[in-house]
Amino acid sequence: MDALIALVGDGTDCPLVSVELRALGGALDRLPDPPNAIGTRGLPYVLFGFGVGAPDDMPLMRGWLSRVVDAMLPWSDPRKMVNFLSAADEGRTPAEVRLAYGPDTFDRLLKIKDRVDPANLFRANHNITPA
Repeated sequence: MDALIALVGDGTDCPLVSVELRALGGALDRLPDPPNAIGTRGLPYVLFGFGVGAPDDMPLMRGWLSRVVDAMLPWSDPRKMVNFLSAADEGRTPAEVRLAYGPDTFDRLLKIKDRVDPANLFRANHNITPA
């Protein structure tokens, strides 16, 4: 918390609209029946941030988001919540999408995709490309 507050807290020049550390666990860690596609079970927290501005402001916002992510690396996990992947993440490679879902969930979703959408009609997302 000290490192995060020193970077984005009161008195800093951070232009981001929001930087949140959200608690996970509890019901979010329980696997429902039928299973859903949550790849971040077991993580205690998720860090989320965003900036707002004109197109000319976007390099500044992306730079600050990168600073926050880099500063939090010592406490991070490589998994990402699919809900919080940004528009910039839409071009993710299959390996990166697999990491976001986790290997077991990704493999299950790939089998479903192969069965119900082999032509990849539903692809305007963090796509799981049919095998």
